[in-house]
Amino acid sequence: MKHFALNLAAGLVLATTGAAFAQDAASIDDLDADRIDQTQMEIEFEYMGSSCDQVGMAELNDAIDGVLDITFPVTRTGDNCTAMQTEQEVDQTVPVDGTVNTVNITLIGPDGATLATGTTTVDD
Repeated sequence: MKHFALNLAAGLVLATTGAAFAQDAASIDDLDADRIDQTQMEIEFEYMGSSCDQVGMAELNDAIDGVLDITFPVTRTGDNCTAMQTEQEVDQTVPVDGTVNTVNITLIGPDGATLATGTTTVDD
């Protein structure tokens, strides 16, 4: 019985550790923020996601000290998606003021979990 309890405890530790690693957000690849003019910026990036992922419209927070946090909601377009990851490309134009010099991007999954994050400076 003692060995069973120890094995159970060890299994729980491994399962918890694995779950923590599985929940770590991925990095956004090739993130680029280009100012179009004093009122608009183009955001482009790639990330590895499900072939059923659909990225929604950017949700902007208030810019603080030149830093703008942008959230992109991700929805699933089907119930039976494969586990195979595919490269997803995102290209959106967002309204900004001329004081924004850095953007923080966060992709949020349907369950509210952070899927990927990235930060870049704005190119004029």
